[in-house]
Amino acid sequence: MMKSHILFKPYLYTTSVVGIAIALWQIATVPMNMNIQLIIFIIFNTAAECLEFYYEERYTSLTLGSATSFFMIMFFPFSAVAVLCIIGVLVQAYMRKKKGLTERLINEKTIFNIAAFVIFNYVTYLGIKWFRIYIPSDAIIIGVLVLFQNILNGIILCTVQSLAMNKSMFNTLFKDKFMYYLYTLILSLMLVYNYYYIGIWAVIGVYSIFITVQKSMQLEVDNKIKDEKIYRDNLTGVYNRDFFIKTIEAKLREKKPFSIIFLDMDEFKSVNDIYGHLVGDKALQEFVIKIKRMLRKEDFLYRYGGDEFVLVVSDKDEAMEVGRKLYAKEIAIQHNDVNIDLKFSTGIYNCTGLEASYVDIIGTVDAAMYKSKQKGGNQIVYVAAVL
Repeated sequence: MMKSHILFKPYLYTTSVVGIAIALWQIATVPMNMNIQLIIFIIFNTAAECLEFYYEERYTSLTLGSATSFFMIMFFPFSAVAVLCIIGVLVQAYMRKKKGLTERLINEKTIFNIAAFVIFNYVTYLGIKWFRIYIPSDAIIIGVLVLFQNILNGIILCTVQSLAMNKSMFNTLFKDKFMYYLYTLILSLMLVYNYYYIGIWAVIGVYSIFITVQKSMQLEVDNKIKDEKIYRDNLTGVYNRDFFIKTIEAKLREKKPFSIIFLDMDEFKSVNDIYGHLVGDKALQEFVIKIKRMLRKEDFLYRYGGDEFVLVVSDKDEAMEVGRKLYAKEIAIQHNDVNIDLKFSTGIYNCTGLEASYVDIIGTVDAAMYKSKQKGGNQIVYVAAVL
């Protein structure tokens, strides 16, 4: 069973305390000079955070939020930037709660995210003050600080992920991030120089142009999603068996190790018989929501059929960690003040990537799951790869 690093909690709490302290100190001591321009930019940033959340779910990470915060640092008191960070994170937390991805609006993750955003923006603010930037001629220094801001953000977030999972996540810091950094750099420079030379209307124009670009990109992504709908389960929204088969066949072509977790709910027929099929459908939907909360972005959940689900995760360590989370606490739904426990049997198979076919893999992990049922259910059976 994977355990978080011993430094995880100290790092989480120290970062949270330092970041929140900086935010409160700046808000309490630095006048914000609330005016129509600041209100407009707070509204723009809030919209940017909503777009980021919306686009994040649709496989693109381009966002206005990072460029907005840098632009604000250049021209406004840091207390205003701190308020911007707090509002932005709370908006995303609210959207996650509304989507059922988190149970509470204010939790450890929300507080840490506010603190982290305040810290990397405040350090960037100190860098701007130290360089004593003269906007017309210091474009290179401004560009370096934009990249520094984003990389520092990545380091802070990758550190907490690495300590939480007890394995390095820093390979994601630069992987597939080139376009994100370039996009943020261009947008930041455009916002800074348009505001400096022209004013607020130029900034509004830049936002309008980039929002239009993002919508165009989103339209292309949405078209792909429409094509993908044939691989979605209508009831739960997760991928279906056909796409699971395609995924496994693709992974076998890569010949790289991965892990499969097969879940089959115990005595689920009795839920339908006692409470009705509508409650049974609700139970499956709630089950999926709770399972998805345990997963990383790179892990995938599929509905294999009926009350059977399959998880594909990247490696055996992650499979062990997911297995621990599955049984860490009861999964249940409420119906007419009745608590319905959802119990399930689990089989886990760590694939080598050299298996002959999908049939061999599913047969092995399915057998492990049935062995769990034979032992009384509501437990995990692991099976090692045998070639």
